[in-house]
Amino acid sequence: MSNVNVLQNKHYRTLLSAQLINTFGDALTAVALPLYVFKNTGSATDLSLLVLIELVTTLICGPLLAPLVDRIERKRLLSLTFLGQGLGILSIVTFDINSHLWIAYAVACFNTALFAVSRPTLLALIHDIVEGDGQILQANSYFDALDHLVQALGASTAGILIGLFNPKYAFLIDGFTFFCIAGLVLSIKVRAKAAASTATHYFADLRDGFAHIVNNRPLFLLILVSLFMGIANGAYSAIFFAHLKNTIGVSDAVAGFLTAVQGLAYALGFYLPSLKYDSKKLNIYFMCSVSVGALLFSIIIKDYFIVIPTALTCMGISYATVVSRTLTQQLSPESMRGRILALRRTVLYGGAVAATSAITASIGHTPTDVLFLFVIPAPIIAMWFYFEALKSVQPTP
Repeated sequence: MSNVNVLQNKHYRTLLSAQLINTFGDALTAVALPLYVFKNTGSATDLSLLVLIELVTTLICGPLLAPLVDRIERKRLLSLTFLGQGLGILSIVTFDINSHLWIAYAVACFNTALFAVSRPTLLALIHDIVEGDGQILQANSYFDALDHLVQALGASTAGILIGLFNPKYAFLIDGFTFFCIAGLVLSIKVRAKAAASTATHYFADLRDGFAHIVNNRPLFLLILVSLFMGIANGAYSAIFFAHLKNTIGVSDAVAGFLTAVQGLAYALGFYLPSLKYDSKKLNIYFMCSVSVGALLFSIIIKDYFIVIPTALTCMGISYATVVSRTLTQQLSPESMRGRILALRRTVLYGGAVAATSAITASIGHTPTDVLFLFVIPAPIIAMWFYFEALKSVQPTP
C-alpha cells in the first residue's frame, strides 16, 4: 500500500465531502418520505407501495441505465444526476400529498433511478482521481466508513426535524444539498479522461458488460462473492431485531445499545482495510468471522454478551464489501468500469440484500432458522469463490 495517505489528494477530499453531504441529505429523505406518506394517508398499503416502487426501480433501472456511466463524462453525469435528484425532492414540497399521492411515488421512482446511476458513477470516479491500487482501497475504505457514520447522523437529524417541525423541512434541506454538491463535483480534476465506450449501440454496452463479467473468471467470482455476502447481510439485517426481542428477550435499552454497536462495527469494518496490512489475506478471515459471529449470535442468550457476535458479523460483512469491490474495480477495464460496478451493485449485491430481507422477514422460519439457512453458510460459500478468484489473479489492494 502506498505511504501517501489518499486524504492528501484534494480532489478526493472534494469528492468525499460532496458524497458525505449527499448522504446526509439522502438520510433525511429516507426517514422523512415514508413517514410523510404514512402521516398524510394513514395507509400501511400506501407505505408498502412506496417501498416496493423503490425496490423494483432499483432492480430494473440499475442495469438498464448502467451504460450511461461509461458513455457520458463522469463528472458531468454525476452533477446532472444530483441536480435531477434535487429537483425531484423539492417537487414534493410544492404539492399536497393527500390529493397528489402519485407525486411521492413518482419522485421515489425518479430519484431511485438516478441514484442507481450516481452511485456507480461516483465509485468509478474515485478510480479516475486516485493513483495506485493501495490508495484506491484506502479511498474506498474512508468513503464507506464515513458514509455509514453520516448516514446514521442524517437519520437521527431527520427524527428531530420531523418531531419538532414538518417533514417538508427535511426535503428542503436534502434538495438544497443536491444543488451544492453538483457544483463541487464539477470542480474535481481527474487524472486522465476515462476511456469512452466503443460500442455503437446503447444496449451493446450492456451486453458487453455482462459478457465481460461472465468471460473473466476472477471478476465473475468476485461478483459471486458480493452476491453471497449480500445474502448474508440481508438475512442478518432482517432478523436482527426479531432475534433480540423474540428469541433472547432483551430490553429496549439493550436492543438500542446493540443497534449502536452494530452501526459502529459496520463503520469499523469499512475503515480497517485502509490500514497498512495485507487486506487480501485478511479478507478471508473477516469473511469467516461473519459465519462465526452468526453462529455465536444463534447460541448466546445473555444480553450484553451479544456484543461480540454482533461486532464480528458486522465487521466481517463491511470489510469484505470494501475489499471485494476494490478488487472488482481493479479487474474492470477502464472503458467498462462504470457499468460493471453498476451491474455488481444493482443486480447482484443490491438485489440480494433487498430480496433476502423481504423473504426472511415474511417466511415462517424463526430467526435462528434464518441464521443457519442464510447467514452462516453464505460467507463460507463466498470465501470459496474468493479463494478461487485469488488463484487466477494477484492484485495488490
